[in-house]
Amino acid sequence: EDVVQCFTDFVNKIPFFGMVNLISDREIVPERFQQAANPQELSKCLCRFIDEPQYRSNVVRDLQSLKQKLGAGGGLQTLAKTLLEFERK
Repeated sequence: EDVVQCFTDFVNKIPFFGMVNLISDREIVPERFQQAANPQELSKCLCRFIDEPQYRSNVVRDLQSLKQKLGAGGGLQTLAKTLLEFERK
């Protein structure tokens, strides 16, 4: 198996690519990649923050909770542990 295929297989197992979502193991902030990162999709994501105060409040709350979870440091170590857990699944 070549390196590119190995990397592709690994990336396809990971449901998220943003650090916030990876560490949380769920989507806190929207992620759009490649074809999904188009003006219409990005506009929908932004409009949701603007038009839905409860959604925006939930995102802010979840980000604050994550900040407390990470503490004063160690974010990269937490991310590494999370990635290894995904690899084992």
